[in-house]
Amino acid sequence: MIELILVMIIIGILAAISVPRFTQIVRQSEAASEQGVLINLVAALDTYSQEQFIEDGVLSWPDNPFDALNKVPQSYDKSQSTLMQDMNDSDWIFTGNASNDYKNSIVHRRKEDSLAVWTYNKSNGEIGYSNPPYKPSQVVFRPDLQGQ
Repeated sequence: MIELILVMIIIGILAAISVPRFTQIVRQSEAASEQGVLINLVAALDTYSQEQFIEDGVLSWPDNPFDALNKVPQSYDKSQSTLMQDMNDSDWIFTGNASNDYKNSIVHRRKEDSLAVWTYNKSNGEIGYSNPPYKPSQVVFRPDLQGQ
């Protein structure tokens, strides 16, 4: 009986140590994945604007930054009908003008039910982010959204 109690205590200690570490690893992998998507978007927007300049003699960028990509993320909402509060796990959306407070924003739903938000300026092709590079300019918890 004492051995069983000791085993339970040891398992409890191991769980208390490993669960937070696992959560941190998941967050780091999500941040790395987001960074990869943003790096691809920035490069694609640069290429898009250069192609427009060659064609028309004027730098221009797409209304939706995902239109510049040859291959969008698998979980990107191509229908552009998903609202921020309705996003599923790991979804990517571009809000366009559909959101009241987050117009023209690139949004990714994270595992912990938060939404990473980057702004997009279609007049100059810039994506707004925080340091380190490509960190979301804002993180919103999905349950806090009201009618977005």
